[in-house]
Amino acid sequence: MSGYNDYDDEGHAEGGEMENPDSAMSILALYATTPNSMKSLRACKRCGMIRTHLQFHEEGCPNCPFLEMAEDQKATNEYTTVFFEGTCAVTDPRSSWAARWLHVDGMHPGVYAI
Repeated sequence: MSGYNDYDDEGHAEGGEMENPDSAMSILALYATTPNSMKSLRACKRCGMIRTHLQFHEEGCPNCPFLEMAEDQKATNEYTTVFFEGTCAVTDPRSSWAARWLHVDGMHPGVYAI
């Protein structure tokens, strides 16, 4: 196998066998929420997840659904910020030392603000 393109949408390898479901690639492909653009990035003020302004407005924050940002422009602007120093991509929050350091080890895989 040569890489990512050797897998179908459900994590099956070329021969049809299922790859280890706990692998970082399958977790990232199934559950990660990443920004779909590098423009207008914002970070959730509560959990630090980074997404575009449009993603927060359309879907809200997957870690903080109680903030009810989806379809609410005022809440999206109030609960997100453009001010952050850097980013950290977390593919497996349960076993990542970086996720523990960022205090996001119980949250969804994704890109987080530092």
